[in-house]
Amino acid sequence: MFDLKVIIIGGGIAGLAAALALKKNKYQVVVREKKSFYNNSGMAFMIHSKTINEIHSLTDTELDLTNSKVNNFILEGNKNQHNRIELKEWHAFKRIKILHFLHSQLTDDEYYDNSDFSHFKYKAGEAVAAIFKDGSIEYGDLFIGADGINSKVRNSVCKAQFFQNVINEIVCISKHKDKNTHDSTFKKYLSIKKGMSFGFIPISENEYVWFLQFDSKLYNSIFQKSSEIENDMNSKLLSEFPKEIKELIGNSDLKKAHLWKNKELKLLSSYHKANICLIGDAAHGSISLTSSGVSSGISSGIKLAQVLNSSESLKSALEEYEKARKEKNAQTIKYAQRLKLQFNKKLIDIDNYYLPLFHKP
Repeated sequence: MFDLKVIIIGGGIAGLAAALALKKNKYQVVVREKKSFYNNSGMAFMIHSKTINEIHSLTDTELDLTNSKVNNFILEGNKNQHNRIELKEWHAFKRIKILHFLHSQLTDDEYYDNSDFSHFKYKAGEAVAAIFKDGSIEYGDLFIGADGINSKVRNSVCKAQFFQNVINEIVCISKHKDKNTHDSTFKKYLSIKKGMSFGFIPISENEYVWFLQFDSKLYNSIFQKSSEIENDMNSKLLSEFPKEIKELIGNSDLKKAHLWKNKELKLLSSYHKANICLIGDAAHGSISLTSSGVSSGISSGIKLAQVLNSSESLKSALEEYEKARKEKNAQTIKYAQRLKLQFNKKLIDIDNYYLPLFHKP
């Protein structure tokens, strides 16, 4: 362990987890987030109890797990195929809940929002300060890019290459007037139309998060912008949807639906350069089919803190971090390719369906 002031650019889940892991090891941390914290809400996701334990390891308090457990998974396939699978130790959360929990562990001097990163100031080949578009400057010893799939920090580390985008996703929250709709069941229709699937997960006593995944090549005339979702979700499209799905969409405010245009990084040549390092989606962004983004982002921040704490130099720590994460992320890339091929099959063998919840790389 050695003295460092660490500047984290990006205050999403990966950035906040890294900040708390570093803070726990007595490093001085400052997080600079581009957006206003209260506008950085996102939707929801599922995570395993192992990831929850990682979160709990960063703090002296614990997440409220009320109405978060997801105990069952139901697959609806072609030709009335049906499969019910028991889930163990899986939970669903709104993203804002995790953000609030992590953010609450930092002081006002450790977290700043509305900080749009511009560039680094260098001296003798190393970054000495991060410069932001409002003119503010943050000096430090180590700079961490946790600024997502469209990372600006990554441009200072290496050149990024992406796989061709194939599958996009619409995400929205459906609210119900009646309470106690939480049945602890995640349900997914594998093929409501050719190249289109639909899933929904309970996230509170009267809310579901639902997602419509679609082949962007087959549906290139609709769902181009979030602002157009309400018009594109028309009666013609919905006519082939099961009644259950129509009701969920009908109980949703489609003005708040989000179009997630998946971007998938190829394996980067490097995760660090001098004293600049990448974590989370900035380092290894994958498609949402893998269900790995949140857990992988948290793990990468924690891993970086661990190697910093045990290494004799910053250089050796970053090299060890890169080696460990590259091996993991190379597996995720192979896994994502398999999931994409499976998604576009006309007929899906439900008994041999490759399910992210059970086949983690």
